[in-house]
Amino acid sequence: MANEIFHECRSAGRSFTSEEWSEYCRASRMDDGKRLVTRIGEFDFNDCDICLNPNVLTMALQGKWMYYVTLKWADCGNGLWSWACDYNTGTGGGGSGVGFAWKPFDEKNTNHYGEGVSTELEAKMQACEEALRHLRNAYTKNDKVERLILMVEEYKTKLKPKYVQLELFDF
Repeated sequence: MANEIFHECRSAGRSFTSEEWSEYCRASRMDDGKRLVTRIGEFDFNDCDICLNPNVLTMALQGKWMYYVTLKWADCGNGLWSWACDYNTGTGGGGSGVGFAWKPFDEKNTNHYGEGVSTELEAKMQACEEALRHLRNAYTKNDKVERLILMVEEYKTKLKPKYVQLELFDF
């Protein structure tokens, strides 16, 4: 049992037994230079497969409380893009880091842990969908939350490709 895999760092392609992980945690706590960070293209992933420097877009409304949505996405270097979002609705909020994706996105799943999409555009669209789901289910419903929903929907609309009908002949 001692040699069973305890922690897997997919972005670095490493697996740790419980003893190896304990030793790694002790060593890296004493010396930040020993922390495992994997660079994939322009993105850095930590030892728990969270992107440290994703692409970020924040939409915010100023006021007594901060209302905002932050969309985040990153290339995992394996043909998949990952996404996440943070949000605050004045009296509540949430969010998550952009995790390393190692399997294709499946709409039928309810838990999208480790799932990614094949393009940056799809990752942005999924980040918008996640933000809209959270905002529409927010405990607080007011005009600012509705304005955030409209801002995300407008951004999502701008992302969609515009098709132009070409004409073969000039009549």
